[in-house]
Amino acid sequence: SFGAADVALSSTFAAITFFAGVAIGALLQRAGNLVLAFQAALLFSILLVGGVTLFGPDPEVLFAPVIEELAEVLRASGATSEQVAVVAGWGGILFAAAVFSQVMGPLLLAAWWISAASGQTRFGKEFRALKLGRFLGIVATAIVALGLVFPTGLVQNLSALALAGFVLQGLAILHAWAHAKRWHLGFIAPVYVLLVTPLMVVVLLALAALGL
Repeated sequence: SFGAADVALSSTFAAITFFAGVAIGALLQRAGNLVLAFQAALLFSILLVGGVTLFGPDPEVLFAPVIEELAEVLRASGATSEQVAVVAGWGGILFAAAVFSQVMGPLLLAAWWISAASGQTRFGKEFRALKLGRFLGIVATAIVALGLVFPTGLVQNLSALALAGFVLQGLAILHAWAHAKRWHLGFIAPVYVLLVTPLMVVVLLALAALGL
């Protein structure tokens, strides 16, 4: 059973998801192409995460149940208390990841759906052309650099979001290389398979470095 606070929180997230979907559809129509929509969506995500971190509810509290589950899994697998303590501070990073997935996932799906419904094949071309652009690229690079120096919650949350943007750009570059070199899809498939293995973190860092 849900308490009043759980119902209110669930309703809030449901409303945010609904209006985000409508906004993403309008964004794609307004931008006219996936590249501009991607840049606008990432900028919006950065502003949202920054605003909530500064003025909204504490992400550590919002994601406390998820963090506790992760901690229990680590304890069961024989993790040390130091490793469990690291996970305890992941609330802000999980919030940034949730915002990124809730914005970018529907954006890419909607772009693919629109392309398929209209009988066009432009999605692949636009995805391979994904880029942060000069302004957003400089901002994201500066945020990542600050994240290596300052351990504050705001900087770390934004750094995680910027890295996620570079991961997506890295994937676009990988697909662009494969398309230019006429690689078989079998060369790229292992990357996606590794994303659901214990090597996920290594692959994400490699893609972020490629995107950067």
